[in-house]
Amino acid sequence: MEDAGEDNVEFIPRNYQVALFEKCMRENTIIFLPTGAGKTFIAIMVLKRMGKDLLGENHKLSIILVNTVALVDQHTKYIKQHTPFEVAGFSGEMNVDFWNSQIWNEQLQKNQVLVMTCEILAGIVRNKIFDLNRANLLIFDECHHGVNDHSMRQIMTNFQNLAMKPRVIGLTATLLNGNCKPDRVMNEVETLEITFQSKVATLEESGDVDGYATNPKEILETFRTHTLSGVELECIKHLDTMMQNLKYFRIETEVNERIKHTSLTPLEPNDGLKKVINIVKDLKFHLENLEYMVAVFVVYHTIFKLKV
Repeated sequence: MEDAGEDNVEFIPRNYQVALFEKCMRENTIIFLPTGAGKTFIAIMVLKRMGKDLLGENHKLSIILVNTVALVDQHTKYIKQHTPFEVAGFSGEMNVDFWNSQIWNEQLQKNQVLVMTCEILAGIVRNKIFDLNRANLLIFDECHHGVNDHSMRQIMTNFQNLAMKPRVIGLTATLLNGNCKPDRVMNEVETLEITFQSKVATLEESGDVDGYATNPKEILETFRTHTLSGVELECIKHLDTMMQNLKYFRIETEVNERIKHTSLTPLEPNDGLKKVINIVKDLKFHLENLEYMVAVFVVYHTIFKLKV
């Protein structure tokens, strides 16, 4: 939850939040802002402005849709703090799958704002317990998940058939749900807009959100490729020669017998040379990629660790 606050605190919206709020009031909108920039606060501004629809006996309902139980609790608490409406949260932990239409109708009648996981709304719409014509506002948190057969997308498949379409607001800090090739980015964004019958809206100037969002300041550092010195080149030459010679080297059994009673580990004929050759290869690699003294330290440590 990105907009925490104390009870009964009235926040003053930032300039970019006012601009995005006005756009949301004109048309269905996907708000694309970094984490911490106040997307939820904008959505609540819209909910409060459209609040007159939530009054009366045959009142409409505003619905906030999230992906996890934890977010149900967080959003429910936040909306209760910052709006005057009757708010209720619903998640699978409440065994709502076993509720009949009478229980649901009681909840729908006494509450004005519903916070629930997407699967729950998709289920009660599919089972004809809830008619989306009764909603005046649908807020999809983390709407970039609405791809393939996600329940967000299932909900929006009913949108075209509605006589009184609710306002739709999507909230997201990323427009892509996973990896995407650069030439496919715009296609993915357009697909998201089609799914939610909305247009993506974000900041005209990224500087407007500096100091509010949690995104880190990025600095690009470039490093040159390590250039081998004359000493390193000479060492690598000797190491190559050493590896060639080790191919013809044989470990005598009597050598191992002599070190059997020392702290050293005897080399087995089958794998001893492989270990030695691998150590030499490691030394060559570190010489080519690290500074000389670092490379020597790494291999020195490896030799004593293996005790060869």
